[in-house]
Amino acid sequence: MKLEKKNPKLSNRVKNTVQDVLLSSTSHGLPNIIRANNKPVKLMWTFFTLISTCLCAYMITQSFIKYFTYEVTTKTRIKNEFMSIFPTVTVCNLNFFTSEALVKFIKLIEKNYTNLDSPFGDSFNSYAKAVLSKNNISNNDLSIFGDSLEKLIVNCIYIGPDCNMSQIRFYNHPNYGNCFTLNSGYDQNEQPIPLWTTVV
Repeated sequence: MKLEKKNPKLSNRVKNTVQDVLLSSTSHGLPNIIRANNKPVKLMWTFFTLISTCLCAYMITQSFIKYFTYEVTTKTRIKNEFMSIFPTVTVCNLNFFTSEALVKFIKLIEKNYTNLDSPFGDSFNSYAKAVLSKNNISNNDLSIFGDSLEKLIVNCIYIGPDCNMSQIRFYNHPNYGNCFTLNSGYDQNEQPIPLWTTVV
């Protein structure tokens, strides 16, 4: 008999505790369901609470599904061009010294310095470059030791007619000597010129 008296009291305590927690909840649905005095209002709050709970559960589920599918969004653009810029082409010789003026220069060095190796060796080539650099020889003067434009570029044709050789730019490379660049945007006199275009 004592147990039967205690059980209702315990159940009432649990019920009251749960009710207090729900009433103090920040959600609007559950507290209003408990506070409602008439059935129509209670049913209305129950309906809206169920709808909002289902929507929330659906959106959370969809978010997890989208996350774990690892979708990748790619954007492809197709751009048709009939005219595009022709690439810049540079022509050099791997051998820095290749002209007749070089022969005289080599003989001059050999007379003054007898402890150097063969003129065709890498150390001689490096030494010759160092001598030229030490004497502050300009690029125009250095050009006589390398290949000429006519020697490096025997023939050049661009979209039918021959290339305009005056539009080929010269510069002296520290490793390769005389180099000539086609379609650099500058001519031999360092004047800006339009870039070549090609039909795609």
